Amino acid sequence: MTRIALTALSFPLLFACSTASEDLEIEMGSGALTASGNAAPVTTIYEPINGARYMENSDVTISLGVLDPDNLPREHMIRIRSDADGRLGRFRLDPTSSLETQISDLSPGMHTLVLLVTDAAGNLDRREVNIEILENQAPTSPMVEIGPYLPSTDEDLQAIIVEPAVDPEGQPLTYVWSWQADGVDMNWDSELVPADMTKEGQVWTVSVYATDGDLSSPVVQSSIAIGTGGPEVTVSVTPKDPYVDDAIVCDWSAGDPYGLDMEIDAGWYLHGEYMADANEPLTDAFVKGDVVTCEVIAETERGVTVVSDSTRVLNSAPVVDLVSINPVSTSRANPPVCNAEASDMDNDVLVMEWSWYVNSAEVSTEQALSQEFFSKDDSIWCMARVSDDEVTTSWLSSGILTVDNSAPSAPTVELDAGISLGNQATCEVVVDSVDADGDSLSYLYQWFVDGELVQEGADDTLTVGDAGEYSCAAQADDGEDLGDWGVSAPIMVD
Repeated sequence: MTRIALTALSFPLLFACSTASEDLEIEMGSGALTASGNAAPVTTIYEPINGARYMENSDVTISLGVLDPDNLPREHMIRIRSDADGRLGRFRLDPTSSLETQISDLSPGMHTLVLLVTDAAGNLDRREVNIEILENQAPTSPMVEIGPYLPSTDEDLQAIIVEPAVDPEGQPLTYVWSWQADGVDMNWDSELVPADMTKEGQVWTVSVYATDGDLSSPVVQSSIAIGTGGPEVTVSVTPKDPYVDDAIVCDWSAGDPYGLDMEIDAGWYLHGEYMADANEPLTDAFVKGDVVTCEVIAETERGVTVVSDSTRVLNSAPVVDLVSINPVSTSRANPPVCNAEASDMDNDVLVMEWSWYVNSAEVSTEQALSQEFFSKDDSIWCMARVSDDEVTTSWLSSGILTVDNSAPSAPTVELDAGISLGNQATCEVVVDSVDADGDSLSYLYQWFVDGELVQEGADDTLTVGDAGEYSCAAQADDGEDLGDWGVSAPIMVD
């Protein structure tokens, strides 16, 4: 009885008897089955790698090596099978204990290739590798045009792929060209047709298809007529350096040297889009940076001429319209602010700059002038300019103002709560007036009894003669202006 030993760990086994010409086949996981006393061969698969993908109709290379110290290379049989396509062949090892062969015509889809290596003693090594055969599909058709537009006999014809063909499997594609002139095959397989091959009035047709080497796309065509050149056309756009508030004019002329009737179309175009009839000036339809084009198309039965002229709309410089100081009656107690009115035809974001002058010396670049920079009777004025990030205007000045005197503030005054009949009361300034100009101050006083003014002048005292309600007020004088009155709280004297 023959004993069989498994060198791998446990495998599910299925023994199947073959025909008389075949050895015992063993279906199990990858591994080796050995006869007692003789080592099983050990197989290494170099190609294909597990998970490899191949195109339909391409060769799949099988490359492997076998290690078996107990048997000669010629004593080994290699059988290859596919779970999808069945038996793929039987092979012998070469003298180097290797095998390299190609398998063709595998069906599209997933395949588990089973490689069975058997030595002379019947020992079996079974290996598996998974591959995928991709079904080849024809590429899509390209889209083709012929340039230039309306060619003449002195211009080459160029076939242009405007939309490439696409191969579903991502294979590289080749385009196959052919040309006809008036329906006659020109035996020309290039994208370019030299001008000397063309004649006036011919209609040339290009045919093209894409191929991946096995399958091809449907053939597509494009045709174009050879002309002799159209009418003579001149176009000029003015002004050459327009701004957004300009009217742009197109001056054009067209004539045909053969005196043929012409159809003429003149149009304004902006960013390639038709805007208006170019026989009328173009206004209020563009902004700075726009390229405005006048295009004139003149056509006769012999050909078409297209001529255009363009101009770029420039940045409009901003404008400072008016600079003024507010308030007009400026003093140290009421510091001035520089105001300016500015505009920009392009509606750009504007940045203002300021400059203040006191008695002809520049002192500040802020919009408001701090009182530390001026005194009363100084001559002050401001200047402003504006920028739109491309252009900065010149400085524009306000009028000159003379700084006014600052009137003193109102003082805080009090009456002694202990005043009595027959005694003198004093109107005391407890918090002095403040003069922004630092002028020396004197005070005027008013006295009131029961709300009636009874005394006024420089005297800050009053003899209390009658009972009633007493109060006083004080006002600062800086020699030019009087400040506001400061009024005490009333006190009742009985």
